[in-house]
Amino acid sequence: MSSENTGQTPEEHARAAMVAYAVKEYFAGLCDPYIEANAAFIEGTPGLRSTSATIDGLLAVTFTESRRKPSFFVENEDEFVEYADQKGEARFVANEAFEKGVLRRARWDAENGVAYDKDSGEILPGIGYKPGGDFISVKPSWTDGGREYVSSILAEVLGGAVKALPMLSPDEQEPETASGPERER
Repeated sequence: MSSENTGQTPEEHARAAMVAYAVKEYFAGLCDPYIEANAAFIEGTPGLRSTSATIDGLLAVTFTESRRKPSFFVENEDEFVEYADQKGEARFVANEAFEKGVLRRARWDAENGVAYDKDSGEILPGIGYKPGGDFISVKPSWTDGGREYVSSILAEVLGGAVKALPMLSPDEQEPETASGPERER
């Protein structure tokens, strides 16, 4: 909906916003437990990274988990600058390109608790390690046509309910919905 003056009174705008918020909260309350259950299922099933959903034979969406990747960082600036100086890559601080290269080549020796250069095998003083694998989230990736198809089904099912809330649909117009393939009945 545009921000231009629609000829409605402030009370009418407030009432429409009130109903919109209430509808959004109501459906979020109905939907969130299913979204959270899918995320918990993916997170809690070893080896499973995604789930997919089809509707009427069309792959509509894939939900894929995100996990934090391991990373290296300069943990002790003094030790690292001394190391950079030994390599001819320091002038009071480590050369930025040198630091980036070292961090890119860094690997972690868990047994000894040290970072080392994967190319030279040399221990990297002052480099810390943050292990990855922390669960971040599960997000949907809609297929071409998947979102539109599901939206068209929802418009068919819920369109009448939206029309019953006149403050949420334009006067004497059908609510705008995404179009999708025709549904077989």
